[in-house]
Amino acid sequence: AMFESLRPELAEACPSIASWSASELARRFEEEMQTVELLSNFQAASEDTTMQNGDEMSLAMLEVDGYWANQWQAMFNPAEADSLAQNCSSSNYGIGNDAETALYGYPTFSADCVPANFLEASDRPIYTAVNTAKVDVGNPTFGDVTLVWNTDWFANADSTIISYLDTGMWEFTCHDDFKRVINAGGAGGGGGGGGNMF
Repeated sequence: AMFESLRPELAEACPSIASWSASELARRFEEEMQTVELLSNFQAASEDTTMQNGDEMSLAMLEVDGYWANQWQAMFNPAEADSLAQNCSSSNYGIGNDAETALYGYPTFSADCVPANFLEASDRPIYTAVNTAKVDVGNPTFGDVTLVWNTDWFANADSTIISYLDTGMWEFTCHDDFKRVINAGGAGGGGGGGGNMF
C-alpha cells in the first residue's frame, strides 16, 4: 500500500521503476536498506557557532568521552553545561522534545524539556541520514565532519525509525501543533531534529 501511494512520485522521479510491482519495489527497498550508508554530521570544533545544533557531537567531545552522544547526552559534557539551564519556553529544546515525545513516542523527561539526568537523556535517539542519494558529504547543515556508521552496529538495535525525508523538516513544515507554536511566536529556528533516527 505504501508503494502504491508513491507511484505518482516514482513516475516523476524514477520512471524506469514506476511500473514495478509493489512486491518488487518492497524487495528492492529492503535490499537497499541493508547496504545503504548511514551518516551523521558533527562539528570539528565544539566552539563552532556556525552549525545549527550546538549541543551535538564534536571531535573534542568524541575524543574525551569515547562514545557517540545523542544531542541530549551531549548536554552533560562539561563544555555544554549551560545547555541544562535553558528556559524551555524560549529555546529550541522544547521543540525537539515535543517532536520526540508527541510524534515519535519517546519517553518524556521527568521535569522539563531538558533531561534531569544522563539516564533520561539516553532514552532519546541518535539522528542519522540514510544516504540513498549516495553523496559523500552527509548533511553539512549539522556539522563539517561526516561519520559513516558501520551498519552492523544497528543490526540488533532495540528500535529503528526510518523516515523517507528529513524529520526536522517535516516537523517544521507539516506538523500542525508545531506550526501553531511558530505562528504564536513561541519558537525560533533550529531544533526539532533532523535526518532519520536510530
